[in-house]
Amino acid sequence: MIRTRTAGAKGILVGLAVAAFAAGGAMAAMPIAVAPVQARLTPVGDATSKAGHFSGVLVRGAAPMQSTPVTPAPRNPTRWRLSWKVSLPQLGRPAAVTLQVAARGSASAVVRVLCSTCSASAKGALTLTNSQATRVLSGDAVVMVRAPGPTLRGVVRVKGSSS
Repeated sequence: MIRTRTAGAKGILVGLAVAAFAAGGAMAAMPIAVAPVQARLTPVGDATSKAGHFSGVLVRGAAPMQSTPVTPAPRNPTRWRLSWKVSLPQLGRPAAVTLQVAARGSASAVVRVLCSTCSASAKGALTLTNSQATRVLSGDAVVMVRAPGPTLRGVVRVKGSSS
């Protein structure tokens, strides 16, 4: 006996195909990589013995599609998002906290202000390019805390990395 597909079966197959395509598109927008990072913020010089801590998570994912005109040289749509938190000792006055990414090859150095009037703790998020994120992950970035008195500094490393 030969069976033929009915209209209902075709509808189910088409529905499954559309659902699989939509799920694939959603999966493409999901984060591709996640890396926890941290830095122990120690005093520069002998100004103080107080230390602080920086922690964050770098997440790589596709940037949302924008309705801007297409340019002759499209930019790479992949972006990294750094969600961060900084815990500072009592410094007496608010401090400025920056992320400094060193220059490497043809990529220039970058300084990003995390917070300009931090007190005991602060948190936030920022977007990094592929080049900047790669340099952060390879240990070519530092967090600097500048207060009217002490200055704290720490090299950003992948959490669990001892190098």
